[in-house]
Amino acid sequence: MANTFNDGTLTEEWIPGVQAELRSRLIGLQIAETYSGSDRTIHFNYGSDVAATTTADGTYSAVDFTYNDEVLNVTTEHIHAERVRNYEEVFQNWSIIGDRNDRAAFALAKAIDTEVLGNYSNAGVTVDAGNLADPIGGTASGTPIALSSSNIDDVFDALVEALGENDAMMDKGMFMVMRPKDFTKVNQYARGTGFEVADDTIKNGYRGTLNGVAMYVTTNVPDNSASANDTAYVVSGVKGSIFLALPSNGMYIKTKEVPGFSGVELVWSQIADSRVWTKRAPELVTFEVAI
Repeated sequence: MANTFNDGTLTEEWIPGVQAELRSRLIGLQIAETYSGSDRTIHFNYGSDVAATTTADGTYSAVDFTYNDEVLNVTTEHIHAERVRNYEEVFQNWSIIGDRNDRAAFALAKAIDTEVLGNYSNAGVTVDAGNLADPIGGTASGTPIALSSSNIDDVFDALVEALGENDAMMDKGMFMVMRPKDFTKVNQYARGTGFEVADDTIKNGYRGTLNGVAMYVTTNVPDNSASANDTAYVVSGVKGSIFLALPSNGMYIKTKEVPGFSGVELVWSQIADSRVWTKRAPELVTFEVAI
């Protein structure tokens, strides 16, 4: 039988629970501008930057205003599928399918967060060891930053400077997403300076606020550990600088009969796509750090 959704029963009674579990785990919901509509194509219109003139005699000049149109075609579907034997369901004495719903939600959240954080490559500012001291005017060297408790403050300073120089809307809130290994350095810095970064309630990867920046920790930040340069990334910027299309009706859960198999095949799917609009790219800052 082909791996498609053409036959089977839509198990709508499971969807709210799985959606709730999915949303409770998504860092993307905390840092991205999220659109939950069901439009296949999403447009983002913007005009050129404007500047007021200062005059003493009341004269002025006018220019024709035009819109630029950017498009996000929502085409990505995140899928997880498993087969559950009737035999296992009987002898476990509890609902395997219910448990697999929770696990599937975790798998979908991981896939979607990886998609969202993969926009590090579309950031308007990239900072490495070469331009850490001057993120806008300096020149990147291609050498990743060797994070330590002694230079974490330089990273925060570079983030605020880059966003400030780009006239970013920092009042919307700043964020930073990093690997657990890198967050260890942040914790060491915080303890050494008398701050407390840990939060009592860890939700959606949130670990509290430091220097006005909301901190998130996850293993879903992409890295190039398999390539020659061995670079990992810290994704940061203004909340909403990444756009996430996550249709509220974009989840499907289906059971399928499988010929020759004493059980069912379960398929979980969530439609989600993301991008960085050109006008929001200056509000997204990627730090290249050593593995």
